[in-house]
Amino acid sequence: MCVNRPALLMAAILALAGCVSTSTPSGADTASLAAKPFVNPAIIEHDHTDFSLHVLSNNVELVGHSYLSLPGQTGTPGGLGEIDVVGTYAYVAVFGHGFAIVDLADPANPTLVSLTDIPTPASPVYGIYTADIKVDQSGDWVFLAMEVSATPGVLIYDARDKAHPKLAGFWPEPGLLLGCHMVEYAVIAEQEYLFCAPLDNAIYIGLLSPVTPTGQREVVQVARFVPTTTKFVQQQAAGIQANPVGWATGQVSGHQDMTYQLDPLTGKPTLFVSFWNLGMRIVDVSVPALPAEIGSWAGEDASLYSGVLHTTQAFKSAEGKRIIVTIPEDAIPPALFVLDASDLANPTSLAQWTALPDFKGEDNSFSLHNFQILDGKVYVAMGHGGLWCLDISTPELERHPNPVASYLPHEPRADGQPYQGYYWDSVVWRGYWLTADGSGGFYVLHRTGDPAGSEAYTSIG
Repeated sequence: MCVNRPALLMAAILALAGCVSTSTPSGADTASLAAKPFVNPAIIEHDHTDFSLHVLSNNVELVGHSYLSLPGQTGTPGGLGEIDVVGTYAYVAVFGHGFAIVDLADPANPTLVSLTDIPTPASPVYGIYTADIKVDQSGDWVFLAMEVSATPGVLIYDARDKAHPKLAGFWPEPGLLLGCHMVEYAVIAEQEYLFCAPLDNAIYIGLLSPVTPTGQREVVQVARFVPTTTKFVQQQAAGIQANPVGWATGQVSGHQDMTYQLDPLTGKPTLFVSFWNLGMRIVDVSVPALPAEIGSWAGEDASLYSGVLHTTQAFKSAEGKRIIVTIPEDAIPPALFVLDASDLANPTSLAQWTALPDFKGEDNSFSLHNFQILDGKVYVAMGHGGLWCLDISTPELERHPNPVASYLPHEPRADGQPYQGYYWDSVVWRGYWLTADGSGGFYVLHRTGDPAGSEAYTSIG
């Protein structure tokens, strides 16, 4: 039962009744449908495990769903985390196992192709924890970031046989602390590279070898990037004073996440790195062995900034500006920041957006996590707050982001037990919106207005 069921909750349920559908949308038909008024689904002070209070949707319909159950079992095989997609296959991190491959050829019927177990003892802290997953351009090679693990580093899997992936390489402990929190894959100057973000305030860059005659892949470290700017040194000094014990163990900030993409204005290979409490860094990796910081921002002009930056990504606005979106994890409050970084030396804050003006102590339940940007829309996973889509496609919306769509869990646990849903990842693939929840399963969704089935309408993963 609700602790305190607000009138807004009942209004939302009434306003959104019938919005969850199991029909497969047609891109030509749904693209022309008008979006309905947005009702904020971020309801606090209620029983977060009461499934009946979370069947809510704004301008999003269900296309397909699967628990990814193993034969003879019900429910998900484990917690479902990061997602990467190549072709018609989704690659999903599965806590307690390793990773799953899901066939999306029929988006209405996502089908488990294989579940691969990592051949390692569980760590005493997290068990078998696949911190991140990335796939190469062919979909044949899978890279798993292993953190707080018996095998810290990056595991490499040969997935040319989707039903039977096999271990084909290991980049052991490129970081100084506990392995990789995140891994990125890139092709730069016709060479393949892996990037490892660990906990020691650095980014490690490795050159990936071609397939050896025995079917293996090897990684040779070519660079270790640590910011050396005066600003960064000052931030580190402040971090040491605030946390001398952390500094003694090699950690001033926290885990780093990073997004590899071509810079939206220059086209250069770029890493947008979220250095947790040390802010956001823009790193030119055109020459991977010589990474160079070319811009940074650490909340200098944002009153809601409290560090713990988690994900950063950039896009080119219709006016030709470089717009950056960066978000924290487990911040108080959970705020999304929109920056004008046309001048890399001086990114400036355009907006700081929150789902609610006051989370009344439940900030972490609605923590922001991963997001993607496409066509001026930010598709973001908001933990227990579900998936949200924010429109920042015009100069006015860059300063005042407008929520246009959202989705909360609709599927109960297969065993009928209550659970608190938590969305980890958000990926747009061919006009569909993908996410997964450790209890509710894997979802294929569609947002009103997105061109379902269009290969071009795909985020960078």
